[in-house]
Amino acid sequence: MNIKINIANLPAIQAAVNEANGRSTAHTFHAAAQIIQCAENAEKQLADLGLIKSLRPGAMAVATSGNAVARSYKYQRMISYAKMIRKSSAWFLIELSKFETWTTGAGITSINLTAAQDISVSAIFRSRYGKL
Repeated sequence: MNIKINIANLPAIQAAVNEANGRSTAHTFHAAAQIIQCAENAEKQLADLGLIKSLRPGAMAVATSGNAVARSYKYQRMISYAKMIRKSSAWFLIELSKFETWTTGAGITSINLTAAQDISVSAIFRSRYGKL
C-alpha cells in the first residue's frame, strides 16, 4: 500500500480503511478524514520540533484510533493502526491494519525521525536552550 494522503485520494483511503476494518467499527478509524487528520497531526509535530520542510522526508508516523478507556473496562477491543511515511511532497499511507488492545495505546499519533532529522532537531534544541 502506498497512498498519498490528500483530499484527492479520499476514495482510495476510504477503501483501505474499509478493507482493514472488516466489520469492526466501534474504536477503529471509520472515515478517510481521520487518516488525513492523523497526517496533519504528524506534520504539526514535525513543525513543532522546528524541522525545516526540506528535511522532513523519511520521517515515519504511527497513529492508532480510538481513545483510552477506563482501567475497569475488562474487554479487549479492536483499534486501527496506520503507518505513514513523509515523502518530499506529502504523507503516504503505507500500512493500515487492526489489532486488539486493552485500555491504553489508543488515539495516539507518534513520529519516528531519521538519524539526520534527529541531529537537526538536536541542533535546534541546543541553539535555543544552550549546551547542557
